[in-house]
Amino acid sequence: MFYNIIGSICWVSSMMLGGHFLQSWVLKQFGFSLKDHIEAITIVIILITTLPVLYKLFFGKKNKATQTVTNESKP
Repeated sequence: MFYNIIGSICWVSSMMLGGHFLQSWVLKQFGFSLKDHIEAITIVIILITTLPVLYKLFFGKKNKATQTVTNESKP
């Protein structure tokens, strides 16, 4: 339990510091603030993390058990 608490505190701290330094770097390098584009960034992150699941769902190989059930039900 102790390691879970320490790990979560370290995770949150690293993400906050990473976001702070990323914001500073983007502002200095490209001249715009990530805060102005937070909605677009959130949507892109959600899409990128959802695409593998959708790909597997629609284009993944079917299970052999599922194929035999569908083949047996055909006349």
